[in-house]
Amino acid sequence: MAGDSIADAEALKKADVGMCMGTGCDVAKDNSDLVILDNDFYSIQRAIRWGRSIFENVRKFMVFQMTVNISLLTVTFLGGATLGHLPLNVIQMLWVNLIMDILAAIALGTEPYDKYEDTGKANKSNRVSRREKIMTQEMWRQILVQSAFQITVITIYMYFGNLIFFDGFNLVSTPLWDNKGNATNRLKLDTLIFHTFVTMTLVNQINARVINPNDLNVFTLKLFNNKWFWIVFGFELFIQQGFLFLGAGTLTKKIVGTYYLEPVYQIICWTTAFLGIAVGIGAKKIPLQHFEFTKNIDLEAAEASDFITQAMEDGDKYFQRRYTQITQDEDEAEADGETPADDGYDTI
Repeated sequence: MAGDSIADAEALKKADVGMCMGTGCDVAKDNSDLVILDNDFYSIQRAIRWGRSIFENVRKFMVFQMTVNISLLTVTFLGGATLGHLPLNVIQMLWVNLIMDILAAIALGTEPYDKYEDTGKANKSNRVSRREKIMTQEMWRQILVQSAFQITVITIYMYFGNLIFFDGFNLVSTPLWDNKGNATNRLKLDTLIFHTFVTMTLVNQINARVINPNDLNVFTLKLFNNKWFWIVFGFELFIQQGFLFLGAGTLTKKIVGTYYLEPVYQIICWTTAFLGIAVGIGAKKIPLQHFEFTKNIDLEAAEASDFITQAMEDGDKYFQRRYTQITQDEDEAEADGETPADDGYDTI
């Protein structure tokens, strides 16, 4: 609406999306959801396109971050539970967390809309319903398959890397440094695992840019339509290589916990990482019927619907009830002048 008069305010307020011109009266603009400041109706189309692009970017970010989370949590649990030490140290964990949070949000959240997309297609077939979920079966397929690939690679390196790349050593008892302060093969293997995981994560950022199940080629003409993605990608690559160069210093290698990898090992890491492109293409060929169970995973509902979240909530409720009961028993015992019995709760 033009919003020239106060009478338009009620209609703008009741509309699903109320829009008025920037030259409208203040009352009409206050009751509008969108104000077209340049008084150009073409701005509405640009706003709709950017809105759909932002919605798509959120999905890209979720695909990337969920993959990193699942992979990192799994290999960290396996390493800590079976080997007694984690595959990544604290500083390396913080770097991976920076990659998958802030830097990924900048890289994937700034993806633009396609300026050359057909206008009719942009107006009709790409509509996003207000009831549409962010997470789809296609996204879960890409997340789970890519996570399985990364977990498999890192697991093989963790348990068999000492035999594949070195002469063999005890994975549990071998220290990172020998008595003379020199790096052992275990430190070299841990660095190889760290670099492989980060390179797979960086390459998966390219995969995450194309979540349309019908688009198999991630190296399309749109590959370089977002300069911020490549600026962030270059920064991540520079810092990651810095971790390896710092591993060559006497003091810095003990701070970052890395060892300088020879070129042959870096080639192995990057070759393994780029296999993720083929895995991403293959994932889109897997029928969705194998991922029907993902329909029960609802991360957006106000109440938990998947069994994992429900089990965690049930456990939390149990401990809350247990804590309340123990507190009441202790209060009653103190009121009667008795010494509360030790039920072992403090040791939980």
